[in-house]
Amino acid sequence: MLACAVVAAPARAVASARVWEPLVVKGALLQPLLGKAEAHLEVLAVHNGHLVPIPFQVDERLPDGHYALGYGPHPVASDHPGRLGAYDEMALMVSDLGNRADASDGLPKGALELDVADPLGGRDRYAYIAAVARPVRTSVSYVRYDPATESIETDNYRLGLTHEFPTDFALQTAMGQHHRNLIRGFQMETRARVFMLVPMHLTEADVSNQVLAYKTGPIRIIREQSHRVRLILKLHSPRVTSYEFLSRDEIDTPFTIYLPWMPSLVFGAIHVRTDMAFRHLSGEQVAWSAPSGGIVRAGTQAAQSALEPTLSAGRVKWTAFRAQDFLVMQTFAPTPDLNRLDFRLYYSNAAGELRIGYRIGGWGSLASGHHTLDPVVLIAPASYSGQTLSRELEIPPLVRVAPFNPKPLSGQTLSAR
Repeated sequence: MLACAVVAAPARAVASARVWEPLVVKGALLQPLLGKAEAHLEVLAVHNGHLVPIPFQVDERLPDGHYALGYGPHPVASDHPGRLGAYDEMALMVSDLGNRADASDGLPKGALELDVADPLGGRDRYAYIAAVARPVRTSVSYVRYDPATESIETDNYRLGLTHEFPTDFALQTAMGQHHRNLIRGFQMETRARVFMLVPMHLTEADVSNQVLAYKTGPIRIIREQSHRVRLILKLHSPRVTSYEFLSRDEIDTPFTIYLPWMPSLVFGAIHVRTDMAFRHLSGEQVAWSAPSGGIVRAGTQAAQSALEPTLSAGRVKWTAFRAQDFLVMQTFAPTPDLNRLDFRLYYSNAAGELRIGYRIGGWGSLASGHHTLDPVVLIAPASYSGQTLSRELEIPPLVRVAPFNPKPLSGQTLSAR
């Protein structure tokens, strides 16, 4: 093997499929490498006829599903520090995978081959994982996190948080570009009647968030947070925790709530609205999914008129806008609870402020117990359509792992999500 080196990762093709997507491989799929020191792992891909290292990280998990996050006020220790475990996750970018290797490419002994197939079409992509004495690594890192300022940066966006709600968002083509902030902030409003009598009105100001622990790596940032809601009569909800995942082109914030009763037994006429307030979108293209959906120019009277049928129409799966050569989509990843709720478009353009989001109904149809929603923001090249990006989110690639053999693979296959 080569001596330890720092090598740049291959440039990603701007128009290639799934350019936004991180790939997560469960440790159990890497059976021959279980127990190996993470410091000895390397991940290689064939680009332009050469075997080169690509960025990756190993995120350690405990048998109960919690991530081992070593930083923050309440860090979580690993029960197998520095060793690959069956519950762990290896994260890398789909766009960094390459062509299939052959016997002449000089792969290390015992290398495992990842074959990533796309159900939506396109060629298979490959990467090779091995444990060696002196691994070849790359210095490339796609994400940067500053916990002191609550800011995240990648080559494609900058995100700033205040009390763990977004108050700064910019598009960029490199870290540190200091482009203007596109948003005023996130807004949430819930209205209901408790036992059909007492009115309840909640906003984002009634939600308190705290970062408990976090971990950074070249592919993604993982943060564990706690959440608590101030209810009526000085009552508070129980604290719940959630993980969020921030990568180069994806902001993924799944959360689970526990309902001790059916909402319909306690609350009447539940109305929920969430939206992002943009202050510098004027003339950019706004798109949405719906039978009457389409593309309009933001901030124009024609846009408001075109959207009127959609505002009262049926379910909307996603909203998006094109700006600065990017398509930015707000949507929800598939969960069992997603189809039980009714998502309608929320759009407002007043006083130079454009607000885009969702009005969410159907809460009365939920049963008691745990319910999960997974809000996602995706950033892709402007050449993407909202339909394509939505389908890539809904239909994950398939991952097959086997010891490297130039002959056809016969290893284990499963979805990447």
